[in-house]
Amino acid sequence: MNRPEGLEVSAAAGGQGISALCPEASLLFLSFSDVPDAVCTGSFDEITLKEAFGHFDLLSSCNYKHFARSAAFLAHRPERQVRSRPLRSVLRALRAWSSFDYDLATDMFLAHMEEYPSDVLAFYMLHMLDFSTGRTTRMMETLHRVEPHVVGLDHPLESFYMAIKAFVLCEVGQHEASYLAARRACELNPENIYAIHAAVHVLHERRQWDELIDFLITQETLWMPNAGMKMHVCWHLAVAYLMKGDVAESKAKFFQLRTMKSSRLAKEDLDAVAYLWRYRLRYPRDSEFDATWRLLSRLWTSCIGSSTSYFHSLHAALSFAAVGEPLLIEKLVAEHDDAGGNEAVHRAGRKVLSAIHRYAIGDVRACADLLHESSGHWRQMGGSNAQRELLELTLQDALARCSH
Repeated sequence: MNRPEGLEVSAAAGGQGISALCPEASLLFLSFSDVPDAVCTGSFDEITLKEAFGHFDLLSSCNYKHFARSAAFLAHRPERQVRSRPLRSVLRALRAWSSFDYDLATDMFLAHMEEYPSDVLAFYMLHMLDFSTGRTTRMMETLHRVEPHVVGLDHPLESFYMAIKAFVLCEVGQHEASYLAARRACELNPENIYAIHAAVHVLHERRQWDELIDFLITQETLWMPNAGMKMHVCWHLAVAYLMKGDVAESKAKFFQLRTMKSSRLAKEDLDAVAYLWRYRLRYPRDSEFDATWRLLSRLWTSCIGSSTSYFHSLHAALSFAAVGEPLLIEKLVAEHDDAGGNEAVHRAGRKVLSAIHRYAIGDVRACADLLHESSGHWRQMGGSNAQRELLELTLQDALARCSH
C-alpha cells in the first residue's frame, strides 16, 4: 500500500487530518471492522494511529479499568516522535478524555475540526465522545462546519460523514432529513453499517415497524456479517417484531442476537437487557426468560464500581431488578464514582438508579416520582433516543401500577 503524502499539510492546503494517514485503516475502522496489524506498518505514525484506535475503543467502553490503561499509554507516548500534527492533536484530545476531562477533550476535538474540517475520522471520534457523555445533539453546529469540506467533493469518507449526520439529525427529531441523509450514505457505500443503523433509528422513532423489518431483511446480507454492529441492528429487528405483536418472530430474533456474542463472558449485554426489559413490561407473568435474566445479572455485577456511565449502570440495575436483587442496585448506586461530567448529570443518574431500586422493591410511587424528577436529564446519561425509551416505558408502567 502506498504511503499517503503530506502528513504535515494544513487545512488551508486541503489536509484531511488523521483520515489521510492510512486510508485503508480509516475505512476499516469506520466500518466497525478490525484493523489488521499488516495495514498500519508503513511508519511510526501509522502504528500509533492503530494504537489510538484501540484506546479509543477502550474509552468508548466507559470502564474505569480501560480508562486507566488508556491514560497510562497516552501519558507516556513519545509525542515528539509523531510527525503528523493532526495525529498529535487527536492524541491530546484522547488523553483529556482518559483523564475524565470531557469538556477539555471536546474543546480539543472542536479545535482540531476547525483546522482539519474534512477529517471524518476525528469527527467520528468526537461524535462518540458526545454519544458517551449524552451530548449527541450538540454536534449540530459542528455539522455545519464540516459539511462544506466533505459533501459533494468526492471525499473518500463522505458516506461515513452522512451516516453520522443522519444519526445526529434523528436525535434532534429531524426525521425526514435524517432518513434522506442515511439513504444517501447507503447509496455512497451500501456496506456502511452506521448508515444502515441510522436509517433504522429513524424508522424506530417513527414507529414504522413494518418498514423497519422490510428494510433490515432486504439489507441482511450487508449488516449480518458486521461483527461490530450486527447485534445492535438485530436488537432493533427483535423490538420491531415485539411492537407489532409478532412474539414468536421477536423471540427468534432475540435468540439469534444472543448467539452473536463473541464469548459467553463478553460484555455485550446492553441489547439483551434492553430487549428483555421491554418484554417483561409487556408480559410480566411470562417466566420463559428467568434463566437468561439470572445469567445476565451475574454478568452485570462487573459493572458495580467499574462503570463511568450511568447509561451502562441503568442496564445493570434493570438486570438486578429482574431477578429480585435490590441490594445489588443499592451497591451500584453507592459505588458509582462521579468522575467526569457535571453535577446535574450525576444527580439525575443517581435518581434514575434509585428509581429502579424502588421499582425492584415494589415502591412504584417513589419510582415514578424519581423518574419524573430526572426526566429532563435522561439524554445526558448517554445512549440514543431509542435506547432511553426504557426509562419512559418504566415510568409508564410504574404509574399504571400506582393507579391499580
